[in-house]
Amino acid sequence: MLTQIIATSLIAAAASAFNGDANNNIAAYWGQNAGGSQQSLGEYCNSTSADIIIMSFMNGFPNLELNFANQCSSTFSDGLLHCSNIGQDIKSCQEEGKLVLLSLGGATGTYGFTSDSDAESFATTMWNKFGGGQDDERPFDDAIVDGFDFDIENQDQTGYVALANQLRQYFNGDSSKKYYLSAAPQCPYPDQSVGDLLSQAEIDFCFIQFYNNYCSVNGQFNWQTWSTYASSTSPNKDIKLYLGLPGSATSAGSGYVGLSEVQSALGSIGDDSSFGGISVWDISSAEQDGFLDGLRNLLGSPENSNTPTSSSDEEDKAVSTSAQTVSPTSSANPNPPMKTVYTTSYTTIQVAARATGLEKRAEANVLQGESSKTNAGVNCSNTTFPARTIYETVLPKLVSQYQPDVPYHPGSAWAGSGKADPTTGDLHQCNVWHGSQEKYQNWYKLRRRFVSEFGMEPSPSSKTYEQCISDPTELYPQSETVDHDNKADGFERRLALYVIENIKVQGLDFDSWIYATQLMQAECLGYAYRCWRREWRGEGKRYNGGTYVWQINDC
Repeated sequence: MLTQIIATSLIAAAASAFNGDANNNIAAYWGQNAGGSQQSLGEYCNSTSADIIIMSFMNGFPNLELNFANQCSSTFSDGLLHCSNIGQDIKSCQEEGKLVLLSLGGATGTYGFTSDSDAESFATTMWNKFGGGQDDERPFDDAIVDGFDFDIENQDQTGYVALANQLRQYFNGDSSKKYYLSAAPQCPYPDQSVGDLLSQAEIDFCFIQFYNNYCSVNGQFNWQTWSTYASSTSPNKDIKLYLGLPGSATSAGSGYVGLSEVQSALGSIGDDSSFGGISVWDISSAEQDGFLDGLRNLLGSPENSNTPTSSSDEEDKAVSTSAQTVSPTSSANPNPPMKTVYTTSYTTIQVAARATGLEKRAEANVLQGESSKTNAGVNCSNTTFPARTIYETVLPKLVSQYQPDVPYHPGSAWAGSGKADPTTGDLHQCNVWHGSQEKYQNWYKLRRRFVSEFGMEPSPSSKTYEQCISDPTELYPQSETVDHDNKADGFERRLALYVIENIKVQGLDFDSWIYATQLMQAECLGYAYRCWRREWRGEGKRYNGGTYVWQINDC
């Protein structure tokens, strides 16, 4: 079976991984159109820096009801909302590294349990309809939410601890992804609706509503009370507390504060180890007047890099955009002929060494080969080559965490500490055409275990030249105009060397020259293939296991 290896540049990735341990995440409620012009879930994921989107609400249970204001009206035959559009948006948001939670409760609605057993039974319904289970009626089709939020406001606490514990059992049985539970208490402590839940169940995020009460940011702000809860009462000692704010002056009855007051509050709570970020009600209002962007500026760029940054000081943060979602398998064919690896760029390392003069000193070996073994995990952000941390520490961890079945290769080419050993690693073989300009009949000497780059330049077809060179008098082999349109060094000098050594030249008219260079390229590459295929000689003598060309139309 032919194996094709795709080298994917991780640095160019757009998606990122959510970091629940960060202290600068933004969580935003969506679904109730508090701002009056609510857009789709996907639109907010694309256009805002929110890290967690909480869909509100599941406002009826155990007789299940959903309400998302102006975003869903289709139903199943029994009247339950069927929101395929939201399902697609959930998956899009998740691909961008954002969490999507489904919130239970709200200020209005008919919900609650009469017993723990009722709640445990409803946990199964939630899992099958919104989680990793199966059901004939899934409101979001095959989309799977990242967890559930408890925004209970009717002061009836029956069953919620049992519900959370049962959901945790389902979560723990699904190793394919991480799930979360959150709660949204009012700021008076303990909360009369979710106080038992917070003190008896393992909750990941607590979106504390510091509004509509005396304990708002501009009132008797009681963050320290909640901080004490996190450190001494919460069953989850890693719980993250969020400063819950209205998105605008009209989003809540009281408690709205401007960015300057938020900044002042952050100055007093930002160093709290339990601080996780800011939550807002809701995203449609917070986004309208730039309030959400202002919050992001106050918190700084998110550690999971959902917001791009151009600051060189943020280089190490931006690398987490390298978390890719490339799948090495196909549902239609469980054994596809295509294999996928992640690798980074040797060229970047080479340029860094040249720019700093390191290629002339011993440190060049550390940069290009030795560091992955002898200095693994080193932070190079303050050195002349900060990207080394990206290639050798950050990216391997990301790939191992999110796609452990896909290999990660620290660079292309890369041979580790044994870079002089032709039986290990891969090689960019540039000594034919470039470098020492070896005869291509020496390919058999220029092998390695995997040759990840080699090639030979030909001239393009005459039709290509005629499309880019309008003056026909410039169409001849030594033309400076032809040379100008070629990006490779040496051009006619190197082509002439390999053509004259290997091809009987019939003439120096342009068409004859083009044919000669293309024939020379075909012979050159074919010779390499034949040589290296013979170098897979069996156990203990597998000197070459594969190759690919850079690039067939070069240059």
